[in-house]
Amino acid sequence: MTRPSSRPGVRFTALVVASALTALTLTATAPAARSDAAAEPGASTPIAIGGGSYAAAPPTSLDREGHDVSGVVNKKLYIDASLSGEPIPTNKWWSDLIVNKYSGNLWADPLVVSNTELGTRIAYPTEWSKEGNTMLDNSAIQVQGSVPPQPDASDIEMARFEDAAFGVGWTSTGDAFQSPSKGTATGQTTVEKYLGKGLVNSFTSEKGDEAMGTLSSPEFTVDRDFIALMVGGGNNPGRTEVRLVVDGATVASATGEQSEILRWVTWDVTAFAGQTATIQIVDDIPAGWAHVLVDQIVRTDVPEGIAERFGTSFRAAQADALRWGDWNVSWRMRQSADQFMDVTIARGTPYTWFEFDNVIPKISVSPNATFATASGSPLEFPATVDAFTITQDNRSFGIHAPAGSSFELVGNTIEAKLAAGHLVVSALPAEGADLDAMSQHAFAIPRDTTMEYDYSVENAEVVETYALKTEALQGTNLDTIQGWLPHTYNSTATNIDFAKPTYSTPRGLMKTAIGHGGWTVTYPFTGLTPVAPAPQETGGSNEYSVATMKEFVSSYAKRTEYGGDTYWGGKDVLQFAQYMTMAKQIGDLESYETLKSSLKTALSDWFTYTPGESEKFFARYDTWKALVGFNDSYGSYEFTDNHFHYGYFTLAAGLLAFEDPEWAAHYGPMATLVAKQYANWDRNDKNFPYLRTFDVFEGHSYAGGYSSGGGNNQESSSEAIQSWAGIFMLGSALGNAEMQATGAMGYVTERAAVMDYYLNYNGNPNASNGTGTGVFPAAYAHSTVGILGDSGQAFGTYFSGDPAWIFGIQWMPTGPWLNYLGWDRQFSKSLLNDMFDERPASLGAYVKGDVGGILGLAAKQMVGLGTSYGGKVTKNPVDSVNTLKDAVRTAYLNNPTYTSAKVAANPLFNASAGELYFSVDGTGQLVFPEAHWTPDTLPTVLVPATPPADKPDSDPKLWAQNWTLFSYLSTNYDVDPAVQQKLHNYDVSGYDAGPDTAQAASVYSRMGDALGNVVLGLTAQSDPDFYADMYGELIKTGDPVVTNDSMAGAVYYNAMSNRSLGSEVLTRHVANPTSQVHYNAKTNAYSYAVFNPTDAQAGYTVYDGDAVIGTIQVPAHTLVQHHLDAKLDHIVITAPGSAKTVQRGDSLEFTAVGYDQYGAVIPVDDLQWSVDAGGTITGLGTFSATKNADPVTVTATSGTTEATYQVRVAPRPVLSSLAVSPEFVRVTEAGTTTFTASGLDQYADPIESGTVTWATTAQGSIDESGVMVTDSAGAGYVTASAGAVTGTAVVAVVAEAADIALGKPATASSSDGSNTAGSAVDGSSNTRWESAHGAGEQWVRIDLEKSFDISSVRINWESAAAAKFEIQVSDRAEGPWQTVRTVTKENAAPDDVAVEATGRFVRILGLERLTNYGYSIWDLEITGTLSTASIDTSTLLVTPRNAAVVSGREVQFTAYAFDESGNGGRVTTRPWTADGGDIDTDGTYTAGKTAGIYPVAVEFDGVEGSATATVSANTPTDEPGGGPDDPAPDLLANVAFGKSVTASSRENSDTPAEFAVDASAASRWSSGASDGAWIEVDLDTVTSIERVDLTWEGAYGAKYLVQTRDKATDDWTTVVTENDGDGATDSHVVDAHGRYLRMQGVERATQYGYSLFDLSVWSTDGTVVAKNLAAGATAIATSEEASGTRANNAVDGNASSRWSSEARDDQSITVDLGERVLVSTVAVQWEDAYASEYLVQGATSASGPFTTLATESAGDGGRESFEVTGEYQYIRVQGLRRATPYGYSIFEIDIR
Repeated sequence: MTRPSSRPGVRFTALVVASALTALTLTATAPAARSDAAAEPGASTPIAIGGGSYAAAPPTSLDREGHDVSGVVNKKLYIDASLSGEPIPTNKWWSDLIVNKYSGNLWADPLVVSNTELGTRIAYPTEWSKEGNTMLDNSAIQVQGSVPPQPDASDIEMARFEDAAFGVGWTSTGDAFQSPSKGTATGQTTVEKYLGKGLVNSFTSEKGDEAMGTLSSPEFTVDRDFIALMVGGGNNPGRTEVRLVVDGATVASATGEQSEILRWVTWDVTAFAGQTATIQIVDDIPAGWAHVLVDQIVRTDVPEGIAERFGTSFRAAQADALRWGDWNVSWRMRQSADQFMDVTIARGTPYTWFEFDNVIPKISVSPNATFATASGSPLEFPATVDAFTITQDNRSFGIHAPAGSSFELVGNTIEAKLAAGHLVVSALPAEGADLDAMSQHAFAIPRDTTMEYDYSVENAEVVETYALKTEALQGTNLDTIQGWLPHTYNSTATNIDFAKPTYSTPRGLMKTAIGHGGWTVTYPFTGLTPVAPAPQETGGSNEYSVATMKEFVSSYAKRTEYGGDTYWGGKDVLQFAQYMTMAKQIGDLESYETLKSSLKTALSDWFTYTPGESEKFFARYDTWKALVGFNDSYGSYEFTDNHFHYGYFTLAAGLLAFEDPEWAAHYGPMATLVAKQYANWDRNDKNFPYLRTFDVFEGHSYAGGYSSGGGNNQESSSEAIQSWAGIFMLGSALGNAEMQATGAMGYVTERAAVMDYYLNYNGNPNASNGTGTGVFPAAYAHSTVGILGDSGQAFGTYFSGDPAWIFGIQWMPTGPWLNYLGWDRQFSKSLLNDMFDERPASLGAYVKGDVGGILGLAAKQMVGLGTSYGGKVTKNPVDSVNTLKDAVRTAYLNNPTYTSAKVAANPLFNASAGELYFSVDGTGQLVFPEAHWTPDTLPTVLVPATPPADKPDSDPKLWAQNWTLFSYLSTNYDVDPAVQQKLHNYDVSGYDAGPDTAQAASVYSRMGDALGNVVLGLTAQSDPDFYADMYGELIKTGDPVVTNDSMAGAVYYNAMSNRSLGSEVLTRHVANPTSQVHYNAKTNAYSYAVFNPTDAQAGYTVYDGDAVIGTIQVPAHTLVQHHLDAKLDHIVITAPGSAKTVQRGDSLEFTAVGYDQYGAVIPVDDLQWSVDAGGTITGLGTFSATKNADPVTVTATSGTTEATYQVRVAPRPVLSSLAVSPEFVRVTEAGTTTFTASGLDQYADPIESGTVTWATTAQGSIDESGVMVTDSAGAGYVTASAGAVTGTAVVAVVAEAADIALGKPATASSSDGSNTAGSAVDGSSNTRWESAHGAGEQWVRIDLEKSFDISSVRINWESAAAAKFEIQVSDRAEGPWQTVRTVTKENAAPDDVAVEATGRFVRILGLERLTNYGYSIWDLEITGTLSTASIDTSTLLVTPRNAAVVSGREVQFTAYAFDESGNGGRVTTRPWTADGGDIDTDGTYTAGKTAGIYPVAVEFDGVEGSATATVSANTPTDEPGGGPDDPAPDLLANVAFGKSVTASSRENSDTPAEFAVDASAASRWSSGASDGAWIEVDLDTVTSIERVDLTWEGAYGAKYLVQTRDKATDDWTTVVTENDGDGATDSHVVDAHGRYLRMQGVERATQYGYSLFDLSVWSTDGTVVAKNLAAGATAIATSEEASGTRANNAVDGNASSRWSSEARDDQSITVDLGERVLVSTVAVQWEDAYASEYLVQGATSASGPFTTLATESAGDGGRESFEVTGEYQYIRVQGLRRATPYGYSIFEIDIR
């Protein structure tokens, strides 16, 4: 805080629009760096802020020559010690005061103040320079001071020369020394640095230098060691000098130095101690510096510091800032601890205040100054007055002093004796206030100034309230005079009561008001949208194309790179953000997500500091209280352009925060700090100065971090505007009302300032609503400012003299925040017209020098001397010749007649042959035949001159004049004005679409992508129909101006959007901060662009002025282009959980919601429901499912609007398969990749999967979260399992990527000399391929010699890089070519491009060049793996490995072929075979009607791959009434098999309940002997039940119930009542559902309990359980222990019988399945004599060979099951080691 006490914060009524973030606490003040980091200079400790971080200090690695970041951090600052630790206000109009020992000009308006050691200079500019660029700060006065001498005790003053006569004893001769001089004599140059009022001066007013004589002192005794005196004048020893004479001899002397400035001279007189001496001052020559100046003669023992002791002139050591406010500043000029003067100024106040402490004021004036009293009469000095005027050069200063003060004029200096310690200087206006009026308010000194602001969304306005905190230096009047610049009164509402005085300032007419507060200025602000609404068709020519816009955004979405400096990197992140928002508006959600991801990556990177990184981070300057981004650019590390650079980041962050609140929660605090760096809105936040870059008084921002001696300035007004849009958007998105209000304040104020000070709207005769009074002086010959400075304006930029850039930097980058450029389309068109009118002459003036520079480069290339663009020029005659061609092209372009003249003077004309050395083809391109244009054939007349070896980079004009070509094409060359008009201008004001289109388009084309789009960006706002015309013409040739995706897409989008919107208006508004209103004069229609960033639909009131005219409903997170005409557009039907399946007997509640044409919910009148099958529906939308059907269409109708929703009535969905992503991936050895799995039901609809486990057959491991870490090369499956349900993916593990292009054959469309295609792939970065210069599309092609799956292409460009190129692949050298990536570039940085393509040949096709040369590549590197066409297949994998599909539906199988190294990939169009359905050549399997598990097979390269398809029955739809039909068995699955089962009791341990559901005819459950016994099975999920089968043992139920329920807590529902049971098998057809099913005994048929072999529950919901293929099969064994333990016992289905072998380890049993079948599981049920180690093996013949399918190394008996895959007839269990002394003993082998 820079004021004595804290002030209340800003008042806000701004709507907080981001309700999604209201629960977040975003702490955005910068925490202090850790003490250990602060203690170590240059430490770079990350300081966490939210999810981001910054460096505690800039890393010292940033320091380099010319880039001393540490020097900036530790820079000496001139600030009073009382302000230690305060934030330092950089970028202010007065910031030079902080970094300069004194200060340059501080433009306070109307006064300009600067400091020197002597005091403060005050100028009162009233005139402009000749060109109208600068107000002249000449004819100033200077307030200085004097202080009493402070002599040493040893000092003896011999003479001061202050009296009317020389002292007693002094004698003179001649006419030069009649009396002491009072300063500068008439006709003499100003005498300086004498002390007091008088001195000895032999230059007299009467005779000038002709006066001569001698002045002698009285005799004195030399009683001190030194004599010191001040001397000036001529340097004429012996003739004009001062002498020390002892005993008649001169023992010491001194002269002047041909200067009127006196200096101290000291004589050592110790050798003459005690002797008598005199001092003589001599002038004995009459001309030529023929005078001597002497003052202050002192005898002393201490010569050191003599000047300081006797210097009466106040000399400040420095000027230290003392206090500051929003537009005031004070500083202290201190000579010593108790000798100083304080100076105070405030912008717009016509006063400068001085307060003195032990300093006597004096005022230095011009020799022609006149003085007057308040009445106007001349003032006679000395005078006792409290006010008088000083007038010099037609401007008057007022001097205001305490009553009783007196003044004396000594030479050109007024010395004051003040009655109190203050003095005030004022600027007297030409009219409106006299000296007395100015005196009334002169003593109200401002101690602080504040502008507070209030943003009201409802009123659509920003109200700024201005106040000065003043102190009365005398009296009680606290009112002062405050000035107001045009932006505060031209387009605002204000309560300011303007007074009569006015002043001319560099910003135009400054009005004034008297007071010290309560002034309000109100700006209209209707809001800002984050993006323009999606363009709409208008019916005009060159209509908007959604496809074109999608091509723009999808192309930009391919970009992932972003710059590493804050300017270009900032541009990149904003373009990500803008294209992201545009993609969302046009419905390209894929590009939207990609761009959002890229934006998140970039911003998160920038907003996080990692020790060791050198770019893309921010660092704290704790000494300044600042946060600076690195890499910096354009001086931003010294605070220059901070708002330009960081505005890109804040705007991008705001747009992202709207779209991703989670990101905002993490990085919003860091983004807030970046915003505060340039626009800190919190006066109490000591981490940043308040509103760093904004000037409250002038209403615009400043770019200069330190300012300068001439004042501060700003170049790009549009980027300043954008910086405020960034603050506004970020504040809106984060729900930060203070930030949002600050953005609104800055935006509207700077917008008004831009219109007045950059565009001079009110002074432009073409302005429709201008006042007629502008700010530009008449001498300024332009309609736009390029650089706005404190002293005026400049028509220029810091980077280009092209008028298009000078105008254009006020127009870019395009966006809704620049809509004001389209307010007055006539005015904007006039700016465009002015710009184009200025271009021909301006650009033509550079051509001669440009050609000369090109020729100079050619000369240096020919011999290898000098530098070019900072790089050393190497000898290259080929490049030299090509550069000569470029010179000829440039000359010909700008004056073809002169360049191609067939005259003897033209060295390009071969007079002997009668022809030019070049020709022009039919397209206008120059042709240079090799007969003349190679190093060996170049004509002598064209051979370059040789630059001087010692100064090769000097101007060629100094050494190339004898080079005929240089003289002709540069020295004697002039452009053709008519050609310049054609190249650079078209008739803007009289433009006629059609006749003028081609010429206009050619001008924009020649501008190029960047500049062309900047200028077209203005037309996007001001004349979108014209833009459409230009687009239509330029797109015909694919011109980069309308095809490059960097800016062209954004300009196209905004132009086409504005074409339908019209111009923004301020007369209407929506009560929403993120909205804007437009009016289309052609259609007489208003459009309301409204963005709702909240999580819920919201309604916003619409106003016309103060009147409410409607309400707009906007869906959540949506931008609409509304017309206040909402009506029912469509209906959306929803069901709970987005249900797609309803089980018969269930009901489903449907809901219908109406939406208007803008997507907002709207009431639906007279809603009617209907359904076409499967059941009935009520008037409230309740559907009751009574009959299986697929599909079932539910319809909701209101009037002519209807909506439908499709479901099926079918068995309840169950988890049937898992979809694994990615389906296929390549990973390098020791690499990592992540898989995810999602559940699908039997209809392929999403369903919850539950817990998923992971496994892989590839070399590597995979954890429970799906993260796989690879080992060695190869390929395999990754399997996800959720219970019995699985899903598979394929992973290929490959070796680390190598350059597969290295050393491969290379061919190119052309080559330049020895720079052939092979040089790009030779592994050397010292050789390169370069195409022919100046040619169009060029290419280089690499033959990889085999087909590869290509993953990346890296291009290391030489400086002659492509601006746009394509990466193409083909299987043949001649094509056809497939373009896999298109890349657009802005510099020659290397490109690392990720691709997904397959081919043998790779081609880089250059489309556009960055330079005039060809395309030049140092290195071209390609990575990839051999494709399936190039491998020897060893493995063929199929996904999904086990597919689940409902009959009649499809599932896609995919085959992947690999070699042992993991090379290969997907196999397409192969012969597939499958059972149970049909399969196409592409692997599409259509399931047949019969349920079952079926094999699927494919063959490739002699290798087979296989999978299974598990087919479930489809829903029966033919259901006659009267009860359920008996479903076909092949349509049902036993869903009870293997499920959890409980019972009321069991007979014994051999008859447990689970034996009833094990699908074995040999095992059973039996209960205790009780009628009420029961058995219950848990089906895991609520399931449809079509049939229940009970297979009884002899003890059956005579009476029993079958019951179901959905939940364990529900009552049972009886679905079967059996009163006449007869044993055997009871099969009950039912129409039921439930999770739990129970057989409830009622009455036993026998004396025993109930005994069931099997309880089967049949459902169409379930998966058919695979049949045990081993049941009843033939089994043979290597041995049988006894006749009762034969091999067939292991496959007889009897759980109590068994096979046992002899007591040997190598025994086996083999099952013959009778035919070759697909096997997926093998289970072994061991008796107690089990194997501890064994193999499961398969074979297709009895004799083998047997393949090991599973290995068990730690068997522990019981049931052991193995998943296997393959088609086999024989399955063998091969023992390796027994676990007991006995043989092997197996109850059952189960094969499925």
